[in-house]
Amino acid sequence: MKILIFSTDYLPHIGGAEIAVHELTKRIPEERIAFDMLTPRYSRALSKHEQIGSVSVRRVGIGHPIDKYLFPVTGFFVALIRSRHISYDCVWGIMASFGGLAGALFHRMRNKKSFILTLQEGDDEVHLKRYVFNNDLLFRFLVRPLHYFPIRSATHITVISNYLKKRAEATDTKAPITLLPNGVDVSLFTARASEVEKHALRQKFHIPTSAYVLVSTSRLVYKNGLDTLVRTLPLLNKKVHVLIVGSGPLGTSLSQLARELRVLDRVHFVPTIPQDELPKYLHASDVFVRTSRSEGFGNSFVEAMSAGLPVIGTPVGGIVDFIEDRVTGILVEPDNPGALAHAVSELMQIPEHAKSITEAGRRLAVETYSWDRLAGDFMELCLSIKKI
Repeated sequence: MKILIFSTDYLPHIGGAEIAVHELTKRIPEERIAFDMLTPRYSRALSKHEQIGSVSVRRVGIGHPIDKYLFPVTGFFVALIRSRHISYDCVWGIMASFGGLAGALFHRMRNKKSFILTLQEGDDEVHLKRYVFNNDLLFRFLVRPLHYFPIRSATHITVISNYLKKRAEATDTKAPITLLPNGVDVSLFTARASEVEKHALRQKFHIPTSAYVLVSTSRLVYKNGLDTLVRTLPLLNKKVHVLIVGSGPLGTSLSQLARELRVLDRVHFVPTIPQDELPKYLHASDVFVRTSRSEGFGNSFVEAMSAGLPVIGTPVGGIVDFIEDRVTGILVEPDNPGALAHAVSELMQIPEHAKSITEAGRRLAVETYSWDRLAGDFMELCLSIKKI
């Protein structure tokens, strides 16, 4: 079986969707399914063509950020040319955005076979208004139809959370919808770092050995609510430090906020790191926190749970699929530093409660969200679609 993937972005850029595609495809034997991918080039530093794991990646465009916005058209035409020489059994679109649009257009105009659309969206529909300067009329007649087009074009839809399943159903799509959540590399995240490694990492960032460390592995964007995490620090014991692992447009403003609140010495920023280095940052910490304002699923939570950390999140989007309050994690209101401070203090002061949450969360992550199991489910879905 041969599948052509259309994705708005891909490795080495790291996000939930990029990790999911990589983790699923690398576990599927190439003799069962072979994968080609088209994705915007974004930068001339990125190769036009390379093999990443099991996926043959071709980047389309001039090597400029504008490639993303042109991709529904450029991706379609490149796919059209390639399809003259290669027969694809299925088209796979990643998210109902630029990649999904290109895939839907190619499916409608040229490849009449199956079109699988995977919904990974972390932003809610309201957030999409930014593309038309928050104009309700333009959103209704321009953005929403483009957003719905891939969903209504799909012959099968996979979603990473029940939240996204409801969003897909609201578009009146006729396609069957399968819940296929994101997962975790169990062997990578459950392998504990040694005390020597933990001490060395804390020392690297001048974090006291006795500190109680809150960690967030997040893109530094508004929806992830990292400003709430920073605002919580003045409400907590001075032994509490924050480790923020990730990059994004809000890096400077978060640093400035920490300076204004006089907690900059307790906030430690770590630029984006390779996925295989992430576990040691989790193991050097005490609690994972992300006070998301919206969330399609939340890979980082499940990774932290697998690594043996109690997690604190918000009851938004797909987070409620795996965090049961005070059972597998703690839920707090978004934009509420006081509620977050109370939750952190609860875990600090009642260690047996933290242990109970940690064990339940880890068990759920390992048993339910293993990439090995999820890849098997996805392969069977693809093969069953081919037989139809």
